[in-house]
Amino acid sequence: MVNPMRTRKLVESTVIVTILTAFGSVTDIFKDIAIATKFGATDVSDAYFVAMTIPIILSNVFLNAFRFGFVPIFTEILLKQRNQVLCEIASTIINICFIFLIILCAIGIVASSPIIEVIAPGFNTETSQLCSKLFAFLLPYFVFVAFFALISSVLYTYQHFTFPASYRLFQNLAIIASILFLSQRYGIWRLAIGTLAGVVIPLIPAMLILWRRGFKYRYSMNLRNQTVREAFSLTLIPIGSESIRRSSKIVERFIASTMQKGAISVLTYSHRLMFGISTLLTTGIKITMLPNLSEYAAKNDFEKIREYTHICIKSVVFVTIPIFVSLFFMGEPLIKILFGRGEFDNTAVINTTLALKYYVLALPFVALLPMLVNPFYALKMPQTMFIHMILMLVINVVLYIFLGKLFSFIGIALAVSLTYMISATRLYMLLRKQIGTLDERNLLVFCLKIVASAIIMGGVIFIIISYLNRANISEPIASLIQVCLSSILGLGTFIVAAFFLKVKELYLVMDLIKTKLKG
Repeated sequence: MVNPMRTRKLVESTVIVTILTAFGSVTDIFKDIAIATKFGATDVSDAYFVAMTIPIILSNVFLNAFRFGFVPIFTEILLKQRNQVLCEIASTIINICFIFLIILCAIGIVASSPIIEVIAPGFNTETSQLCSKLFAFLLPYFVFVAFFALISSVLYTYQHFTFPASYRLFQNLAIIASILFLSQRYGIWRLAIGTLAGVVIPLIPAMLILWRRGFKYRYSMNLRNQTVREAFSLTLIPIGSESIRRSSKIVERFIASTMQKGAISVLTYSHRLMFGISTLLTTGIKITMLPNLSEYAAKNDFEKIREYTHICIKSVVFVTIPIFVSLFFMGEPLIKILFGRGEFDNTAVINTTLALKYYVLALPFVALLPMLVNPFYALKMPQTMFIHMILMLVINVVLYIFLGKLFSFIGIALAVSLTYMISATRLYMLLRKQIGTLDERNLLVFCLKIVASAIIMGGVIFIIISYLNRANISEPIASLIQVCLSSILGLGTFIVAAFFLKVKELYLVMDLIKTKLKG
């Protein structure tokens, strides 16, 4: 049976992180608005997005691998030993990783031209040359992100989640500032400069916070330490797993580069919007989940692991299902409001809307994945994830090739959604075998109630959008009214429907809001 006190604790412990994530997601949108307005969906924007493909892939690989590999080890050290031991082990790991990252970056810069030729064979000579130069300039991006991930892993161990959650906020503000204030003669390089500055600037305050938390850096390179070796061994499989999972993006770029001009940009804008919303909804839970699960795993408390995972899954379902329905119906007016200006023409609006409709099918499954992945890493079972990622990569590539040929860029979006659906379903089945039942009956009843409430909400939104489409209202006022009215009435409909269906989690949220207001 789920403990209501634990549910309340989970909600309260993630409030600050969720607020910071919300600010990051809002600035994400403004960043994409600035990029779309200045550069549209053109060959120049395609060059930038392709140049950022490998830096972003490597950033995500190391970001997740370091978190999954090091946080359980660091948490166990802090629980069973002294902070002095944690400082020694963490410093050794940071030093070794930083040297490795610098070497890897240097190799990539030297080989920039052939790398771009492999990733985007469909680019013409001019676009390919621009992309190669951007790639060489932007590749250090992943080094700084990985270094921040190492610092964050220690901060998570100290139960400090606030500053790591604000990292995206710094990145986005730097990009927006560079686009707005650097001279237009720099062209796309304004965007590149802001991108790199956004990952360098936050490192200084992050190191200061780490020092104030009691961490004392040591120049240590002791690879003979058994704990250091264990920590690195735990990251090897996550690095492999994440590399396999993220490498599908290279296949996507490869195929999309042979499609119409701007296809890569269209896919990127719609993909970012959907995943940005997913991140907004789940980062607070995701970041606080792994350290807590690692603590339960260190104590071999499987009952608490099951209970905590159950709560996290329900929390994600509660927020993502109604958002998924809203985005599906409100896609076009939302895209018009966000991007429909400057260099982003009507064709780009239509194509981005189509891609979003197919991407958004995966929203609940994308949001659920971290809730299903974290328990495996907390239990130090990365091998399971490695095998899973290989299988998902094969499925994804097959779907890319097959659906891409049939439906062009829409097929790419659909392939991504189907892969996430298959991945989440398989992981849930594996997790159930590993830790036991997650009270599926309770979970199923809850999901059915949320889906029913969301369907009713979707009907209301559809009626509003259809009615306003027939009204003689000029843009962008028409789109703004559609989004605002649909959001307000849709949310109200969902709350009323959930109330009548007696969704207990709704009462919990309402009680928490009342408590905060009274406080």
